[in-house]
Amino acid sequence: MDHQQGFQADLLQDGDFLQGWVPIAPEDLVVDRGEQWCADVQEALPACGELADTACLDHLLTKGKWTMLTAENPSAAPVSEEENESLREQGLGWLAERGYTAYLVFGMYGGPELSFLIIGGLSTAHAVEFAQTFDQESVATEQGLVFQNGAMHPRADGGHVQIAPVAQAQAQAGGLENYSCIRTADGVLTSFCVEYDFTRLIPVQH
Repeated sequence: MDHQQGFQADLLQDGDFLQGWVPIAPEDLVVDRGEQWCADVQEALPACGELADTACLDHLLTKGKWTMLTAENPSAAPVSEEENESLREQGLGWLAERGYTAYLVFGMYGGPELSFLIIGGLSTAHAVEFAQTFDQESVATEQGLVFQNGAMHPRADGGHVQIAPVAQAQAQAGGLENYSCIRTADGVLTSFCVEYDFTRLIPVQH
């Protein structure tokens, strides 16, 4: 079994843990989160069964309720793969205890990360609580980027979303610096970027 096959097997071997997610064995990851790590993670992303295709993803992001968050690298300070694996498991446990189902997403926001997409979204209180519990600067929602103090950068006017298929695992969504990738149920790996208005900071809308 080659490196990629082993990586994917470790990622997919326990699909009952939560939808689209199982713990990733740190010894099977490239230590440096460089191009190879990003390529391996994107290629191994399991499909999100609730999103049939790219059109469904577009509809969710533009008209639906959703939350995207990570438990990795608290305070935006890189930690070891072992620590990030533990944080991901803690984050999934936190979400499961509150009745949420998480789907695995790859993200590039100042650096590569593994994130969770919750279709239907977290409550505002839970979004703030998650950010505080895992010391994350913000949590992305359909309303805006929600911060620990309950303020947020709202969606940009029109709620613009950029979506494009990822032809190769290491592709960077047409050159965007900040983007996410998810695999829809039809097997297509798709990149997306939601635009927020960073010039405005308003109270979270309950």
